[in-house]
Order: sequence, then structure tokens, then C-alpha cells
Amino acid sequence: MKADAALIDRIGEQFIPNNAIGISELIKNSYGADATRVLVDVGSAFDKDEKKRSITIRDNGHGMDKSDIEEKFMVIANESKKRNKLSPKGRYCTGEMGLGRFALQRLGMNVVVYTKKIDNNEWKLTIDWGKFQPGMNIQDVEHPLVDDHKDKKFEKNQSGTHIVIKNMKQGMEGNNLQKLHKAIGNLISPFVSSMDFSIEIQGLTGNRRKWEEFDIQRICEQAHYGIKGQLQEGKILWEYSCKNPWSEGNGKVEFGMWDVKDLVSKLPGNQQVNNLLTNIRFHAYGFVRDNKLLKKLKTSSGNFSKNQLDEHIGVRVYRDMHRVYPYGERLNDSQVNDWLSLDKSRMSASTKWFSNDQIIAAVAFKGKENPLLSDTASRSGMQENEQYSDLVTITRAFMMAWKTQLVNKDHVTKEPKLNLCILCNAHPCICQGGTNITTPPSAPPPPPAGPTKPTSTPTPVSSPTPPPDDAVVDRIRGVIGNLENLGSSRGSISDKALSKKIKKLGQELVDLSDEIADQGD
Repeated sequence: MKADAALIDRIGEQFIPNNAIGISELIKNSYGADATRVLVDVGSAFDKDEKKRSITIRDNGHGMDKSDIEEKFMVIANESKKRNKLSPKGRYCTGEMGLGRFALQRLGMNVVVYTKKIDNNEWKLTIDWGKFQPGMNIQDVEHPLVDDHKDKKFEKNQSGTHIVIKNMKQGMEGNNLQKLHKAIGNLISPFVSSMDFSIEIQGLTGNRRKWEEFDIQRICEQAHYGIKGQLQEGKILWEYSCKNPWSEGNGKVEFGMWDVKDLVSKLPGNQQVNNLLTNIRFHAYGFVRDNKLLKKLKTSSGNFSKNQLDEHIGVRVYRDMHRVYPYGERLNDSQVNDWLSLDKSRMSASTKWFSNDQIIAAVAFKGKENPLLSDTASRSGMQENEQYSDLVTITRAFMMAWKTQLVNKDHVTKEPKLNLCILCNAHPCICQGGTNITTPPSAPPPPPAGPTKPTSTPTPVSSPTPPPDDAVVDRIRGVIGNLENLGSSRGSISDKALSKKIKKLGQELVDLSDEIADQGD
């Protein structure tokens, strides 16, 4: 059996839709090679001459020798990852068909791969994808593989892989650069710190750096509603927080535990779980889509906005801290991959606020502990088996419980009306008066019309404090009237003059208060 060389082009185009996904796949390969650091240099990707545009990706993983290149790297659908799902460091190796290398074909027409194992020769593989022409047998296409090249990339005591992609098929400007930042930023879960793996983008200058200023973790820490949870042995331990400044629950932090079967029983339909999952972690953050409220959230580049929220909404999935597509992926300007059917629930529920466009969330698990949560051959999702069904059902139940049992009690979408101090027109009061006064004090009630005859012997009591005389009451009312007039005249006099007049009237109120106290003595 033979394969047409044109198959290479079709596979690359089908499974690697854009530069961002292609580079992400190569970074995943670096992770599977036990690298601790990946450098992505896009400095030459913006050359005016399209033929000179290039991207370099370098890692410090365990690298490859000649046998690895010929028997694994250059073989489609090899069995190595299927036999060995864990790397020497214990990392889960994604993809059993080896389709990640077709990212190279998707990114550029020419590729040079430098790779070296520790205490081994450095090998240089040169690939020209243009050689794969329709009608040719794929096995007849040869690519130079040498170890006597002059342009060495690694020292003798080093290991790793250094890839240079040339003659790029797609530009990196504008929206494509934004997609790259987003894909790399979401490739590793922003909610769990990784101590042994980092990704760095190099070569960006000026306005091209604006997309790397957004810190999703910082925004989620300010979310109006947040919850963290962990599934263990059929129970979910959780921590909930409310940070909506318009809500009476603002500042609230609660802890609790849910029974998974109890949560699932509250979902529509007769749904059940098989208790096949363990150590699943949940992070979910809800935002009120009100511009005034969102602007209170701060990013490293300024205020938060609905547009920035839209770039990160959805419920993502992470295996060993790495993104599993397409869950939670943005499909267009108004939709994301709704694998939990949250948007459908919103359409049918009485409370309309809870949906993907208000949520940034992640579900994370370890591949070693949940081995049946594995990718399809095309990496277009996970295999839909019993473990996957449990993951969908439990995650959906968790999200619904967060909404109905916790957030709904605190959810507020309109700014409450505040009692403003008539002295400084602020809440809380910031003037010298020190209290919020909303109405003038009422006059004391008049004394009874005439003496009443007691029906029994009265009990002796201390004399009450006499009310202030009419002159003092009239003066109080006069000061308050002047303060009201000052409030309406703001803008017609300077703030400095206004402040001076308010202080003077405030002092008059203090003096009148002392005078009333003296009468009581």
C-alpha cells in the first residue's frame, strides 16, 4: 500500500487551522520531551520580504538522535506514544498519531530541525515541503539528515531541539498575532502555577507587545464571583468568594463540600455518574457584564472591558496543565464551544444571567490518574467514553450548583442608590460633619393642650432634657437651608470658595449642637 505525497498537505491544512494552533502543537511536543523552557522567537516573522519571514522554536528537552528522527519523527502514526504515554519525567504525552509535526508543514514551506540528546551528536534535518507533489509516493521523498554541519546550535553538555520555520505560509500581523498570544497564554492553565515549564515569546517590539500585557489570572482574582473546587472520592471541596461591590455579599468567603451524586441528581433528566474520575480541579469566575462595574477591574494596561472579557470567556479543559482543544474555544464573535450546554440552560431558565459570555473557567486533571480521558487521533477533542461522560456531567453539575446555591444569593446587576451627605454630597461622608444627613431634623412635638389628671400615684422619674427653644430650632433650619442652596450653586462658584462656606456652616451646626447640650445641663 502506498500513500500520495499530497496527503501531507491535506493533513496539515485539516488538523492545524492557523499559526497559533501550529505553534501550540510544537510547544506541546516540547513539554512531552521533558523541556523546562521553550523560547518562541517571532522577530523575523514580520520581514517585508515574505520569503525571509521565519519563526524559531527552541527547547531544552531530551532531544532526538538519528534513530528517533528516522523511526519516530518521520513516521506517520507511529506507536511510540501509544506504548509510552508518560515521559521519563512522568508527563502525559498528548497525541498518539504524531500529527503534531504537521504543524511544521502548516507554518512554512521550509523547515530546519537541529536536535541533540545529551552526550550525543547534534543532528540537522532539512525539510522542503514543496517536494511532496501529487502523484508521488510519500516514501520516495527524501530529506537531508546530517551531523557534520557547521551551524551547531547546542553545546556538548546540552540537549534539546531547535526548529527554524522559513518561507511562512501565513503572516503574523494583526489578528494572527493576537491569536498567537491568546493560544500560548491559554496553553498552560493560568490558574495553576507551573514550576518546571515556561514559555517565552521573543522578538516583539512596540505595539506588537500589547497582547502580552493582559494577565488573565489577575483579572480572575478580581472577578465578581469566584469558586475553586476539587473532586476526590465522590466529594467536591469548594471555596467561594463574592467581590461584587454592588452586592451586600461583597467580601464574602465561604467553604463547603458537595456530594457529587446529590449534585448530579438535581440536573434535568435521569443522569448518573460512574465515579471513574479522581483529582479533578475546578476554577470558575463570573462577571457582571456592566461597563461601569467592569471598569473597576484593573489590568496591567488599564481598565477591563467587555471586549477583553469576550477574548477569554468559556470553560476550558487542561490535562497536566496543558490546554485540550476545542473545549471553551471561541468560535466567532458571539459563540464559544459550549461543551457543557450552559447557553442552552440560559435560554430555558428563569434567571438569564448565567452563560459562557459571563464566565472564565477551567477544568483540570492529570492524565496519569484519569487515563481514559485521552485525545482523539486528530486532537480535536477527547474520546467520548464513560470517563468523558462523567467529566461533562460532573462539571455541569458543579457549575449549576455554584450558580443556584451560591451566586444567586449575591447576584446584583444594578448599582444601589446611596444616601448622600447634604454637606459634601458623598457616600460615605467625607466632610467635617462626619454623618450622613438626608433630611432636616423635625421640630419637637408640641406639649399637651392642658394638664391631665393622673389616675394613680406617679412613679418618680428624672427630669427629661428640655427641647431646644424656638430660636435655636429656627437657626438650625436656616443653616440647613443655606447648605441646600450651596449644593445647588456648585459650579457657579469655585470649589475652594464652596469648601470654605461649607466649613463655616458646618461650624455653625457644631456651635448650635453645643448650645443645645448646654440647655440640657
